[in-house]
Amino acid sequence: MTSAVPSRTPRVSVPPHSQESRAQANADLSARMLRGVYSYPLMMSVLAVATDSFQQHPRLMWSTTLVLAGALVARLGLIIGSHYLYASRPVLWRGLLTLTVIIIGVCCGGLHACFAILYGIESWPFLISAIWIAGLTAGGCITFVPSMALVYWHLFLMELPIFLVSLRRGGIRGNTFALTIVFFIAFLIVQCRRLHAAYWQGLADRALEKERRRELEAQAAVLAEQAALLDLAHDAILVRDMEGRILFWNRGAETMYGWPAEQALGKICFQLLKTEFLQPINEIDVQVLEQGHWEGELIHYTRDGVSVSVASRLVLQRDIKGAPMRILIITNDITERKQAEQALFVEKERAQVTLSSIGDAVICTDISSHITFLNHAAEKMAGWSSQDAVGQPIANVFRILDATSREAIPNPIEMEFGLNRTVRPLSNRLLSPRHGIEIPIEDSVSPIHDREGQVTGAVVVFRDVTAARTMALQMVHLAQHDFLTGLPNRMLLTDRINQATNMALRHKKKVAILFLDLDGFKHINDTLGHPIGDKLLQSIAKRLVDCARDSDTVSRQGGDEFVVLLSEVERSEDAAITARRMLQAVAQPHSIDQHDLHVTTSIGVSVYPDDGPDPETLIKNADAAMYKAKRNGSQSYQFFNSAMNIGTVEGQSTPR
Repeated sequence: MTSAVPSRTPRVSVPPHSQESRAQANADLSARMLRGVYSYPLMMSVLAVATDSFQQHPRLMWSTTLVLAGALVARLGLIIGSHYLYASRPVLWRGLLTLTVIIIGVCCGGLHACFAILYGIESWPFLISAIWIAGLTAGGCITFVPSMALVYWHLFLMELPIFLVSLRRGGIRGNTFALTIVFFIAFLIVQCRRLHAAYWQGLADRALEKERRRELEAQAAVLAEQAALLDLAHDAILVRDMEGRILFWNRGAETMYGWPAEQALGKICFQLLKTEFLQPINEIDVQVLEQGHWEGELIHYTRDGVSVSVASRLVLQRDIKGAPMRILIITNDITERKQAEQALFVEKERAQVTLSSIGDAVICTDISSHITFLNHAAEKMAGWSSQDAVGQPIANVFRILDATSREAIPNPIEMEFGLNRTVRPLSNRLLSPRHGIEIPIEDSVSPIHDREGQVTGAVVVFRDVTAARTMALQMVHLAQHDFLTGLPNRMLLTDRINQATNMALRHKKKVAILFLDLDGFKHINDTLGHPIGDKLLQSIAKRLVDCARDSDTVSRQGGDEFVVLLSEVERSEDAAITARRMLQAVAQPHSIDQHDLHVTTSIGVSVYPDDGPDPETLIKNADAAMYKAKRNGSQSYQFFNSAMNIGTVEGQSTPR
């Protein structure tokens, strides 16, 4: 689909001096040629007086008058023809005019000659002069040369025979007339030279004028084509002079600002558009004059008063002499772009503030794994400032180790580039910062895509999980340990018994379970209060731990009951040694809040694999043995045997 070229063309004004000079030249030519025509009656009158032709032949007066009239008409025809030649009339008109002048000149000269022969005039020069009049008049018209010099040359040639006749006749009148002819011929020669020079100068001026007109027409055509092309542009294009007045206004400017060209032309550009400069206007003018151009952003207002942000380019145009002549202005509406930039800036600022405020560390990289952004949390954890880290490979800043092996592991961003998907949060990792100790972290990586879906970078988010891991460990500890004493509870004890029995089975060794129950604890707890009772339990737990090995486990089952796991026991008698040591340790006085408290304990012992295959059976049998020891008297221990299961129910009713 082609776009129509606008019909509007720029107006090109022709310099007025060309038309005025042409009119003046025609007026001068007409006046000078009329002066030449006026000399004909004078010359013919002098000729008639000199020859006395009118006295001798009265009828010759009419022939002479007719000849003079014909010569006058011929010269007037030459004047009119010259005017028409200057006016560049059609060739047909010039031809008809020339033919008419030739006919009139030939007829007048011929009649003059016929009358002279008919009446027998003794003046053969007069006949010759008549022939000269007709021939040269016709020749002058045929040449189409509108020259003043040609007119005077006609007169000069006509006067030559009259001068010869005057010399022949002699006498005062003849000599006087001859002298007059000499002066007149001299005057004609001077005028001829002057007019000849003026003629060639006129030819040169006319040639220059024609060339100038052709140039103006060519420039007008080029301007028309350029204006049509400029009207097709979407940008606003205008031209102003050095005073700021608008000389050209394309359709893009009409569309952008709402002002039609008829109303914009001639107006002051900055006043019409109410321009707001982001840079001082003086600096802009200086740059345009010195460098020839200027680029920047301006704020214009449309005809409706709407603000428009534009990107403007000013280009200085100079004349042939190098003087500043006009300024070309090209403006592009960037309002939407500025609004988008503002919205993008707001979003970027919001994202920047958000990323700087969150507790998680964020690092962004490009496709080559070079860092492009770090937030404050990342700077603090990695030990790198944003200024130092940007541009660095991610491996230099974000160095991670396996928490178990302490070995370096592949960077997750490199894994993400290979998978092109989000890598879920990974734990059990340590961050090795630039300065400081290793930090346990949990990190995740996501790719960054462009509009075409191609990966352009990645973002890694990681956090310090030291507190979370500590809390998790505390939660696990609380779930597996007694809150009061810190000893393992029943759940952890069961797990450790399973591990110990498995190890004993492989190593062909034994495992012993000691079940302890305090004697007299209830009386102390009821009389002195629960705080004293809790402290007493903590003191007993500490003494039991001191009696056990590092590989053994002391746990609290609840209340005043404790269970001790002795792993990898060579003989059953080894458990008896530990039991006696614990009996003595518990029986020692406990100084609590200025109270010396005395308690004893009863211990039941079961041995794996003799007394049971699993933790539940071993603990139950040790409990039965403990009841047996309690019935035998406090401060004693008892190994389990199968007969004890018979009296277990009865023994459970015994007060502790």
